[in-house]
Amino acid sequence: MQAAALLLLVAGGCEINVNNPAGFDFTGRGPATVLTDTVSATGADTSWAVDSPLHTGNRLFVGRHLDFEAVALLRFLDLPADAVIDEARLTFYRAAANAAGEDPSGLTLSLLPVTVDWDTTWTGDRLGELTFDPLIDSISIPYTVTVDTFGFDLPAVLVQAWSDDPTAVGTRRGVAVTAPSDAPWLVQLDAGDDHFIYSQRRPRLRIRWHPAAGGSSRIAIVYPEVDLSLVELTGSPAAGELWVARGVPWRTLVTFDLSVLPDGATVNRAVLRLPLLASDQIGLPVVLAAGLPSGPDPWNYSSKDLLETNTVSSGIAVIEGDSTVAILVTRAVAAYLRGTRSQTGLLVLAVGESDGITRLRLGDTTVAAEERARLEVVYAVPPGGAQ
Repeated sequence: MQAAALLLLVAGGCEINVNNPAGFDFTGRGPATVLTDTVSATGADTSWAVDSPLHTGNRLFVGRHLDFEAVALLRFLDLPADAVIDEARLTFYRAAANAAGEDPSGLTLSLLPVTVDWDTTWTGDRLGELTFDPLIDSISIPYTVTVDTFGFDLPAVLVQAWSDDPTAVGTRRGVAVTAPSDAPWLVQLDAGDDHFIYSQRRPRLRIRWHPAAGGSSRIAIVYPEVDLSLVELTGSPAAGELWVARGVPWRTLVTFDLSVLPDGATVNRAVLRLPLLASDQIGLPVVLAAGLPSGPDPWNYSSKDLLETNTVSSGIAVIEGDSTVAILVTRAVAAYLRGTRSQTGLLVLAVGESDGITRLRLGDTTVAAEERARLEVVYAVPPGGAQ
């Protein structure tokens, strides 16, 4: 009987919650409108260089490629005490090479004692301050990748001086590996790190010695206490160019007028698209990031205070052959909308600026429209809001 009554009610057209509003009917508001705008850069864009030592990187660079020139410095401290040095050899492990053409001529590398005090704060702009004692040894290496290791013989008397007087600055200035100013290419050497596999490819000084008090010969393997590349990048962005670089770090600030976005808009997604005019193929891939600068003059800020908290994008890798970089900057654009700025400058920089050498060329607002930076913003406008 009950089942039959229920069936009769349904058949008669009764509907559950027929008078109970829900969704937009319940709130009294219509749906939000989702829009997409593409905003071009305003012309208030700029690039600038900063000093950044390379002593924390896992590569050493020697030679020349495009506008980059590099010299490697090494200093050895952990030498056997009360030792008579019989012979010493310095060995390097090659990681990669970069040249403008295919199969260029051999690269001549020279080993020279450095006669000026230097430390890990040095950058490439101090290359001209280096002074040397006479040449220790030189070697020519081919461009072919089959050559993995090479080395130099050091005078025993030089290493003996390092061992005899470990506290004297004059004997602790180290050695430099250099190439001619017209070097046909640049070689990347493994500097190693704490990981076991890579630490086996660090530069090493192999010493055969015997105790000063007498005794049989012994072998010691000494790794550099300090190693550093001094990299110089000549020139500056040409007309129509912006640079992002590492090794000799360059950063770029691209500005957009976001007044086209209505008040109260919610940013769903924002993508910064950067067409690449060119990329120097050294140490790719390189990872780029972007965010809001901490203040109106970001070139005056230290690296750790450079970007506003919670506006930094995830890193995007640039690989060989890429023509455009797309960086997700939703948090940065949303933070701009919550603020009072009439314009927003998105700061673009390379992640790990001291970990390698790379330069990316971007177009400023004077180049063709398809080569300019642009910002694609997907946003929602509340019901009744201006569109």
